[in-house]
Amino acid sequence: MRSRYCLLGGVLFLVSLGRGFPLAKMVLSEDRSGPEQVFQDGKKYLAEGHLAEAIAAFTRLKQMDPLKPRAYFFLGVTLAESGHLNAAAAELSEAVRLGPEQPEPALALGNILARLGQKHQAWK
Repeated sequence: MRSRYCLLGGVLFLVSLGRGFPLAKMVLSEDRSGPEQVFQDGKKYLAEGHLAEAIAAFTRLKQMDPLKPRAYFFLGVTLAESGHLNAAAAELSEAVRLGPEQPEPALALGNILARLGQKHQAWK
């Protein structure tokens, strides 16, 4: 009986989050968009300066296409724009690992590492 109340409490908590926070609504919604639509939405949010929504979209894209570097690259760029440089470096590192032939993620990673004061790593 107690576990049923814990489950109900957790569901009510998530529902209350969705009411108060638009980002939580977006994450909790059952959106059935394909990867390309999620990518376009994320780029639109980024261009409009809606960084929280862009982060949510690119995170979702990363879950949908975990082996494609573009989700990690755009998530890294968005995180850098929002001031989360360490998280941006981690995402960009993954983009470089998944797409070593693409120069953009490597350049962006070098920029972030230099901004973090890790200039030796940035030149590798």
